[in-house]
Amino acid sequence: YCMNLFWSYIFHNLIICCWKD
Repeated sequence: YCMNLFWSYIFHNLIICCWKD
C-alpha cells in the first residue's frame, strides 16, 4: 500500500509505502 497520492502533494519526491503493499 503506497500513500503516494496524498504525500505527493506534500513531498513531491517522496513515496511512502507501507508493509501491506
